Amino acid sequence: AEAPAHVTLGEVARLQGDLDASERHFADGNRLRLEIGFTRKRLWSLLGLAQVAIARGEPEAARQLAREAITLTTQPDGTADVEAELHLAEACLAGADLDEAGAALARAGDALQEVDVFSRARLQRTQAKLAAASGDLAAATVLLERSLGGLEATGHRLDQLHTLIELAPALR
Repeated sequence: AEAPAHVTLGEVARLQGDLDASERHFADGNRLRLEIGFTRKRLWSLLGLAQVAIARGEPEAARQLAREAITLTTQPDGTADVEAELHLAEACLAGADLDEAGAALARAGDALQEVDVFSRARLQRTQAKLAAASGDLAAATVLLERSLGGLEATGHRLDQLHTLIELAPALR
């Protein structure tokens, strides 16, 4: 129970802007899961650490963490966890590598389960970031509106806020 608590505390600290505390919590969660042999469960710790690296302006470190998560979750058919691919796309966008971001988004779309509303919303938000980075603000706005629309029925406010935060600059 301690490792998942560290992941949650890491996310809260990141949202509060305390990247040092966030990194400590994610690293502790990762370490604990390694110690007890829950290797695949390290996914969320690694992805949290990738988000911290992005927030710190360290896109290459974020890429390495996302790639580790992809390696950790790759299935026999070659697909990896959709969230791992989405985090790689975000790391690539942070490093201005639009081609690799697009490739990671394509793989994420292929791995996405139809019923996964939250990953679909994140996929659309990340596609919107790619569209905006490519200069297509109209497409970015449409994607963000779709993301928000898909989340409305869930009542999950945090994901809705993420989308609104990203939508506001696109509408300017």
